[in-house]
Amino acid sequence: VAAQRREARPGGIPRLPAAAAGSDHRILCAPWEAQPRLLSSRGLGNAAELSSGADAGAAFVVGPGAAEGVAQSLGQGLGSQGLADLAQLQPGGLGESSLLAAAAAVPAVPAELPFAGTVQLLFGAFAAAASGAQILRSGAERDAPETGLGVRTIGIFAVWATLVAYAAANTGGFGDPAQDKVLLDKLLSTPFDGSVSPLFVSIFNFMGLWPAIYAALLLPGARNQSPVPAWPFLALSFFLGAFALSPYLALRQIRGYGEADARSSLDFVTANVLESRLNGVFVFGSGAFLALFAAGNGDPAAAGLASLSAAWVGLEPLLRESITAHVTCIDFCILWAFAGPVLLEDGQRRGLFLEWTTSERLLFALCWAVPVLGPAVWLTLRPPL
Repeated sequence: VAAQRREARPGGIPRLPAAAAGSDHRILCAPWEAQPRLLSSRGLGNAAELSSGADAGAAFVVGPGAAEGVAQSLGQGLGSQGLADLAQLQPGGLGESSLLAAAAAVPAVPAELPFAGTVQLLFGAFAAAASGAQILRSGAERDAPETGLGVRTIGIFAVWATLVAYAAANTGGFGDPAQDKVLLDKLLSTPFDGSVSPLFVSIFNFMGLWPAIYAALLLPGARNQSPVPAWPFLALSFFLGAFALSPYLALRQIRGYGEADARSSLDFVTANVLESRLNGVFVFGSGAFLALFAAGNGDPAAAGLASLSAAWVGLEPLLRESITAHVTCIDFCILWAFAGPVLLEDGQRRGLFLEWTTSERLLFALCWAVPVLGPAVWLTLRPPL
């Protein structure tokens, strides 16, 4: 047996001795956990047909009496699929009762997540509906603030609970955790080398800009917030996005028109960094580069509709196969949708979005409709407290 292991071609299976040849040669092909099915070797056009038609992770067993030529051709065909050398040899040597099994080294094809792109849009629409209900009620809430479980709290918690349940239900059931780890390593070490979908690289990095935007919008009205403080949720949102930020958005007090703190009463970071127009310029510049990188499919200079279409084609397999990419894109859509009411509140603290003049409507629509870049424009142009 050891000699036959050494003689085996890399990726193939050992050649069976002539003594094992006979008329009763059978080839069994089945996944390890599935019910076996027998195929006659004489009915196979060639061994490659079996290898290409079998699922990755299947077991290929050459039974007693398999002809040497069949074993050789089977080894060649299955070797091209990346089979292990010799995975299992039952006790008893290569006698009539023995089986020689080679298991596919190629990992089983992971189950795909459904509806690539559609789930993200559905979550975004769900969150946008919750935000729209808040905006429609903003005037009434200014006159009579909600107490208890109001429209805002129920809407945001409904989106958040659905997100948590969806992520929990699909984590572990789809994709390959090892591949997700490789994906994260690339995103953190060499994100712009072209080895990862440029569109997803941009979305992943946008997830670092969204918390900075929310911090600049929320912290000017976060002093002595009740019932929960802002900073723990904002800090965690840099790592967990909407998973961490949503509970704060649902529970906090609205502080819009007439409830602005004087700039002098704000903490140092909020007053001197987040309130600075340079902060908005930095966020806009970073977002613009990422947007061009995505629209150019990795080449900002080639940004255009054709390149953006190619970028989407490159992203779609990730949405189906990687739970990390799938949930990250959902998270992005939710943070985008939730930004509208927060932006409205920040504007009302500064005396805007009260009369809803034509210019105010256009400004608000622009700043909410364009993800990341729109809020960055607001941070750059907004009046001081």
